[in-house]
Amino acid sequence: MLAVIKEKEENVWPVAVSAGENIRNWDWDSVGDEMVNLGVLPDHAQDTTIVNLYETEQYKNLVTTMYNWMQEGLIQSDAVNTTETASTLMEAGTAFGTFTNLKPYYAEENNANLTNKIGVVEIMPALATTDRVTMGLWSIAGSCEHPEAAMKMLNALYSDPEISNLYMYGVEGTHYEIVEEGAVTNGQDRINYPEGLDATTTTYRKSGTWLMPNQFIGDIWGLDLPADYWDATRDFNNNSDKSAAFGFSFDATKTANEITACTNVVNKYHKALVCGALDPEETLPKFNQELKDAGIDAIIAEKQEQLNTWLAENK
Repeated sequence: MLAVIKEKEENVWPVAVSAGENIRNWDWDSVGDEMVNLGVLPDHAQDTTIVNLYETEQYKNLVTTMYNWMQEGLIQSDAVNTTETASTLMEAGTAFGTFTNLKPYYAEENNANLTNKIGVVEIMPALATTDRVTMGLWSIAGSCEHPEAAMKMLNALYSDPEISNLYMYGVEGTHYEIVEEGAVTNGQDRINYPEGLDATTTTYRKSGTWLMPNQFIGDIWGLDLPADYWDATRDFNNNSDKSAAFGFSFDATKTANEITACTNVVNKYHKALVCGALDPEETLPKFNQELKDAGIDAIIAEKQEQLNTWLAENK
């Protein structure tokens, strides 16, 4: 498919990259450090043995494919250094596709704001990891002067649809209006910008609601999403495959120095490899030797020990 785009569509990159990042995750559990992957559970994370991702066949196959694609002109040539987003290039008609994380009705949600409509193809099955669940935690600071009141507010945001709507979307009639009452499967409404307002003219925007305490009790924005949007999203979360380390959190205190050193090595090679800019045959041996010199084996050993303890306690 990508080769056809390359042949038939002049001045269109088959694969676009967002700000130098092509693929963040390819079906592994990073077990606590998603951006650098210093000791992972590979291959859909169903085994409990921590390994060096960058020594696995899974990683080698991925970056070799990307390198071959780059040699064939299928990935944008400035992938490593670009500051543009793939969505910008696709909307401009200068890129065909990109890799991204999916969720139910991803295309429908994004197409509401696009001239060049997108479609999606799922390549990897959904995988739930601790990192993905805990990336948007809500908590009360230790220095909070009124923790009880803060807890009451959090409870309201999780349980009161009116409060949830207010926090996510603003004031009805000012920042949004109801466009279809009771349109959602569980009786919630569809809402949209009032006449004369859009994302550039109001302080409230619909993006980012997934970070809010409980979007599932709020209304659905716009007319493009199916009535079962919240139910489909909830089912997707609940039915995704779980990593064998799901629920485990790594304490990096003992290996802080090694993590800093290894992070510098990963930043030197990883994104360039995944963008197809470096030859894996030449680069991977150097990459892994520098990781060993920086202490990745100590990180892996510490992760494994902590994971083993956690598994024993949570049988």
